Amino acid sequence: MKQQAYQQRQLTKQERVQAIFETQKFTVVQIFNMLKRKITISLSTVYKTVKKIKNCESLHRKERSDKRKTISLTNPDKKRINVFLSKNQGASVSVVKSKLKLSASKSTIWRYLKSDGYTIKKVEPKPPLTSIQKLQRVNFCKKHQNNDLRNAVFSDECSIETYLHPKMYWHKEGEQKYHTFKPKHPEKLHLWGAISLQGTIDLYIFKQNLTGKLYVDILKKTLLKWMKKQKNIDKINLYQDKDPKHTSSIAEIFYKNNNIQWVRDWPPYSPDLNPMENIWAWLKNKVSHDNPINMQQLKKSVRKHWKQINSEFCSKYINSWSNRCQLVIQKQGVTINY
Repeated sequence: MKQQAYQQRQLTKQERVQAIFETQKFTVVQIFNMLKRKITISLSTVYKTVKKIKNCESLHRKERSDKRKTISLTNPDKKRINVFLSKNQGASVSVVKSKLKLSASKSTIWRYLKSDGYTIKKVEPKPPLTSIQKLQRVNFCKKHQNNDLRNAVFSDECSIETYLHPKMYWHKEGEQKYHTFKPKHPEKLHLWGAISLQGTIDLYIFKQNLTGKLYVDILKKTLLKWMKKQKNIDKINLYQDKDPKHTSSIAEIFYKNNNIQWVRDWPPYSPDLNPMENIWAWLKNKVSHDNPINMQQLKKSVRKHWKQINSEFCSKYINSWSNRCQLVIQKQGVTINY
């Protein structure tokens, strides 16, 4: 009768062990070897089940008498949560529960947020923009969003340090936490880079502070050299910010003498418009995984990954120019996520 009852529904792991043990009196190891070919089961599960059978204990889990009843979120609750988070994006689940006086548990609220498409993102500081600066951004984008980018060059400078580590890491409960070492004053390199639809322009690495004279020397060794190699390009449009070195008199003379049309009205606090920022972010991420600890390793890593950037990769970001401008216009000059 007991075996017939087992066959009427799907057996649990414990019931399978019980059926084998009571019919043939196999050992724990023998039962485990018989079942592991058919189902996923551990030796400890078999051992505990056999022990319960011998002690005439129930194989079913006991229901907790103090188990709390799960309180679900109502549709009005969900609407209130969405409205609250639209105005308080930095609020934690605990704050949401207390401010809205919800009866549901924090885990219930958290599950709802995940199911509704909410994810946790790292807060990224944005430059402060005045109403005048927002207007400058909008006017710039309206004027340039449909520019012909075939002769466009986007350039920028950045700094990169030794002991650069990945910002995120995988951690499993019980394992040792991942720690990184970084000296108080790590060695640093400065980089000048530029991209076009044809690909990258030679990367220039330097350690000294950038001046107007050094900036022009960099352009002579990189941009001018690249222009001479291009058969169909005798004039370029240079997109860059208004750093004092870029606007210096020596730089102005260089632009004029070498057919470089500098886009002069680049708005302040607008790194989100420059595709070079995406290239720098990619490069730093790659270098961080090499974890260079001295200048030689840092230079080697930077050069290695810069060579991996092809024209297709550059074009992906440059061709987003029109979309970036349109977003700035739609958001009335507010910084965009690009």
